Amino acid sequence: MTSAHRATTLQPSPAPWFAVKSKCDICGKCRSHGNHKACSKARQARYAQSAKEPKS
Repeated sequence: MTSAHRATTLQPSPAPWFAVKSKCDICGKCRSHGNHKACSKARQARYAQSAKEPKS
């Protein structure tokens, strides 16, 4: 059997909604339930602080 006739199994790329973590990294609860406004603000502050630090 030649390579032209050989069946290939391609790994599909994950859908974008599967790439998002389902659990909140701040409070540990499911992100689809409840209000995560406070978690979002804490996350933004953390990333803003890390962006200000010089990279070495």
